[in-house]
Amino acid sequence: MVYRESPSTIERREPEGDVLLRVDASGRAGAPGARGHDGSDGSGAGEDGSPGGHASAPSPGENGGFVAVTMRPEGATMARVEGTRRFADGRAHAVRELVTIGDYGFVDVVARGGAGGHGGDGGRGGDGATGRRGSDATRYSSGGDGGRGGDGGRGGRASSGANGGAGGRVVVQVDDADTHLVMLIRTGVDGGIGGQPGRHGAGGSGGAGGRGGSSHTWTETEHYTDSQGKPQTRTSFHSSPGGSRGPSGASGASGSGPLYAGHDGADGAFAIEVLTATGPKQYPGRYELMLSGITLRTDDRDGVFEPGELVRVDGLRVRNVGAMPSPSSRAITLEVRDSKWCGALANEVLEIPRSVPAGAEIDVPGTLTFELRDHAPSDPADPLAEHERVLLRAHVVDVSRSFERFEPDAMAPPATMLVRFPIAASIVEGLVALAPGEVTRLRFAIRNQSKLALGAKSSSRRRVRARLALFESELADDAALLIDEHGQPVPMRGEGLVRELDLLEPGADWVFEGALGIRESAPSYRELRLRLTLEIGRLDMPDVLRVVQHRELRVRCVRTLAPDARMDWLLVAHHRTSREEIDAWEALATRHERRLAVWDLSREGHLELGSSVIERLGGGLVIVLGHPMSSAGREVRAAEMLSHATMSQLAEAGADVLLAGGTADLRALLAPAIVDRDVAPAGGEDALVERLASRVENEGALVETAELHEIGMFFESPREARLEARARALAERLATRFPQRRFTIVWELAPAPRGSWLLVHRYRLGRIRVLARPAARCGVAHVALSDHALADPRTIASNECATAIAVASGPDDQVDALVRAIEASDGARARVWSDAILVGLASEQLAVLRRTRSRAGLSRARMREALPRLVRLAHTPLVPDGREDAIAIVAELAAKLRFFADAQVRLWERIPGIAWARRAAMLDALTETLIDEMLDAQSSDELVRRALRDRTRELEKTLRQRWKDARATDLTARDRGAWSRAMVLAPVEREGVTTDDELLVADDGDLVEHAAWSARLRVAHASEQARTALVASAERERSELLLMVRTAELIGPRARVEVADVDEPVENESGSLLRANG
Repeated sequence: MVYRESPSTIERREPEGDVLLRVDASGRAGAPGARGHDGSDGSGAGEDGSPGGHASAPSPGENGGFVAVTMRPEGATMARVEGTRRFADGRAHAVRELVTIGDYGFVDVVARGGAGGHGGDGGRGGDGATGRRGSDATRYSSGGDGGRGGDGGRGGRASSGANGGAGGRVVVQVDDADTHLVMLIRTGVDGGIGGQPGRHGAGGSGGAGGRGGSSHTWTETEHYTDSQGKPQTRTSFHSSPGGSRGPSGASGASGSGPLYAGHDGADGAFAIEVLTATGPKQYPGRYELMLSGITLRTDDRDGVFEPGELVRVDGLRVRNVGAMPSPSSRAITLEVRDSKWCGALANEVLEIPRSVPAGAEIDVPGTLTFELRDHAPSDPADPLAEHERVLLRAHVVDVSRSFERFEPDAMAPPATMLVRFPIAASIVEGLVALAPGEVTRLRFAIRNQSKLALGAKSSSRRRVRARLALFESELADDAALLIDEHGQPVPMRGEGLVRELDLLEPGADWVFEGALGIRESAPSYRELRLRLTLEIGRLDMPDVLRVVQHRELRVRCVRTLAPDARMDWLLVAHHRTSREEIDAWEALATRHERRLAVWDLSREGHLELGSSVIERLGGGLVIVLGHPMSSAGREVRAAEMLSHATMSQLAEAGADVLLAGGTADLRALLAPAIVDRDVAPAGGEDALVERLASRVENEGALVETAELHEIGMFFESPREARLEARARALAERLATRFPQRRFTIVWELAPAPRGSWLLVHRYRLGRIRVLARPAARCGVAHVALSDHALADPRTIASNECATAIAVASGPDDQVDALVRAIEASDGARARVWSDAILVGLASEQLAVLRRTRSRAGLSRARMREALPRLVRLAHTPLVPDGREDAIAIVAELAAKLRFFADAQVRLWERIPGIAWARRAAMLDALTETLIDEMLDAQSSDELVRRALRDRTRELEKTLRQRWKDARATDLTARDRGAWSRAMVLAPVEREGVTTDDELLVADDGDLVEHAAWSARLRVAHASEQARTALVASAERERSELLLMVRTAELIGPRARVEVADVDEPVENESGSLLRANG
């Protein structure tokens, strides 16, 4: 029998890892089948390849042998292992080893079966030889065809895998007094794995046909005398054709025949033989103890497992799920293991009763005690409530080994406790944003969550105290006023409001209800930070207090929007917006010569700006801060409260929107309003397009419908694919005709007969609805900023934020801002606005080219209409008094745009006769004309105009050289159009800005089937309902907590404030729930 490993290799195996000693009598793996030899290739012309050889059969795995060892202790720290191991082939070796027990590791006693050998692969068939070559042509015969190629040889058969060897037999013998030693044993007597089959050999390739014989050509010369008697020569050319290539030989077949994996070997046997006074006893396995019962309790039995408290573990039960009794003369102890909350105490150990029979369950007498680790909260948080499983260790002392499966999953519930304190504080309820002079109701509750009464006058005598005071607050007592539950002002500095609860019954709540007001003189956007500290008497010293929880209320003093406030920018802030942020935004607005107003979302509770605010904004910019805020008890971002209705109102008024930070779905915000009104259908696509053309100048959303009809044979039926194709063609047509508008097209299959004639019938295919998104009169943009960066005044003052504002602004606002910057000689600011204008101009041009590069019926006049930004710029003077700095800015803008437009034209599109039909070429020519108009519009002085034109040409030449230099080192720069786009759009890409202009270029229109559109309507309706519910919750919270009394009314030598019960409100004339009494 052949095996993969030699006996010497097996005998030299050394213990490794957690193995103290390895006694191994495992069988050797069977040798694999030998691979069949490959067939030889054909040698003579057209000779067949020879077949591949068959694989030989593999050898089965060797059976495991026999191991018999005796274990006995050698002193307190050693164990002697003696015996023999005998292999299946008869080889035997004595075992005499002394093992150091230590704290970990095993004595491996194994007799596994060897793995079966894998089957061999069949040999590959030989390739057929090339056919003989055909005979060459002669003057008298044609060339012969080549001979047939030889056939490939058949592949050889593979062999199946061999069976694995059977596991052997292992016997471990110990004395009855030494059964603790079997905890060191780890055994393996499983059978060997069967071998995998080989793979049949592939057939050889057929030989190529022989080459045909070569053709033959010759000439014949004839000498003769012509009619004039002169000698002449006549030469004629002749040829015989060559032969054709012969047919190729057939490829050989692969080897065939059924193949099987070898069977796994049968498992062997393991036994522990215990020598007792009555004779040896054998067991198929060792003992295995498992926890089957546990009870956790505290001495005070208050139902709370409190940090720092002693916990008792009793009611312990253990089951022997092993195959033999546990040791009769050796101790097995039980103790608590350390964990996050459980601190084991020294000498807290129980002994499990000895000699527990297999399958028996016994009680463990005694109680274990451990201490819950202490907890000292430092930050505001919910009440401590953590589940902790008590982990136990069953330990065989004399061998220092534990049972790995002592704690089954079924014991998790009774062994798990909820770590918490007996008392807990609710959130401190109050409005988080108040304007100067406003007052909020202030509420919180203290709950006794134990089964015992608490307080100095209770049986436990454990004191309970709550303190409400300022903590690292930006606003102090002089800026706010705290009113207690008796209507009296309370200082917030130092200890602040202190309440000692003398008696709090089990499960009862103590509720505090007062008021908090912001004084009229308080500075805006500073924060009042109140911290509630909850304390309880210690377990061992009930009159000595310890902190168990902190809660916090942060109230921001915010601005209100004055009814007559004029503004250019409206900043949507909230209660987490700091004074430093507000100051930074105001500084930015001042730098750009804009007036900033603040809409505080936390105070207002919604983003429905209303017609009055939008009218006063006057087409300005709305900046929505995107870091999270708290509203109605949940974390939200301002963009979630921005409705389609508000976006539509802003668009109609020409206002711009910048979403700063957070996430924003601009496509959803710019989608056409969800409308469901009936519109008289047009009769086909042409009529629909003409209707849209008559209204496309309207800045609002457009809705048009059409019915599509078709004519076909009587057996033809309306097909959905046909309707979708026509809807797609309409989308392309609209995008080509109206490049500056966004369209959503909803198609619905709605077949209906419309008449017939003989075998032809006319039928309605379906309906199409076209919704036009708002025209680009205003700008919408999103700048990607982290919450941390958005709250950093340095970010607000950075070029990143200025760029975002500039690209978010509409075209008219951008040009006006550039004019102001040039007039103020602010070059950095002018550069920001110039870059933003260039981004818009480039996007405008890309929108014209986004669907097709052919003219597609777009006239020069209509193309001019599609470039409103450039047309406006072409008639705007930007160079006052011929100033050099202004000339540089305008020339750079003109040069970059001219280079960009020129770069979009492909080389072949400039060929005369083709250029007139190409949209990019026509756009380039129109752009150059408009740029010339722009340069001429800057001054009536010819010298200034010449300076502008010269500077523009120089800069354009510089840009061209930059591109050539980049092309030499960067492969991506070889595409001039792509390089120019990257150059122009660099400011927004560098600053992480996404604009509505980008979406117009990237968005070819939205094509939606009616069922999907209906689903979208449902989602939009659900989103709007969620937003409405959020707003309603915020308004309810404010109406419940805001008190209709001014802070000034609470101040006076005899002022007293009553806070009415919420369930039984006491209202005065103004309906307030707080009234002041003199």
